[in-house]
Amino acid sequence: MQYYALLVFYLYQKTFRVTDAQFITPKSSIRISSISGISSVKVTGTKTGAANERYVIAKLNVETGTPDWYAKTAVGWINLGKLDHTIHTDADKIAQQGMTQEELNAITAAEWAQLFDNGRGTSQYQWIAFGYLQVQQSSTDVCENDELIMEVNMRGKWVKAIHGTDYNYEYDGVDKLQVHILSDGDYKLNHVPV
Repeated sequence: MQYYALLVFYLYQKTFRVTDAQFITPKSSIRISSISGISSVKVTGTKTGAANERYVIAKLNVETGTPDWYAKTAVGWINLGKLDHTIHTDADKIAQQGMTQEELNAITAAEWAQLFDNGRGTSQYQWIAFGYLQVQQSSTDVCENDELIMEVNMRGKWVKAIHGTDYNYEYDGVDKLQVHILSDGDYKLNHVPV
């Protein structure tokens, strides 16, 4: 049986004046060793005017070293090498070779598996980090990230919770579902739209 999880990360970055291109990197990577695959990554945000944003991916922990950064192209994943947010030429490299929001959102599960291939034909997931470059051309340009949602396949052993004993649920109108946890334990909720 396949289980799915949805991980949501909120990215708040607003730029209100014309600045130099900013390569923004996380303080730490996201540990993903308990997954068996990435189904999708979706970034939402607002871009107006001539604002531009490019994304890159690291697959090592950024806290413990300087990882290589990758971008998906039409021919596959390319290694952009080690990138420093303080070096102007690195920002230029991301501006030219990084992925747009649409390109990042379009990466398939098979393409994510290729990025994490361990060299022996199987994918090995340990860490992931998302870096992005924001560029404004005028002070009226808006370049905002709201959230990044990763849908992943979880590994592990799961025991099905019993309705009425472990949990209860109710619908509040058409769009809201409330789940009430009735007993101790770790729970994973799957919601499959109909």
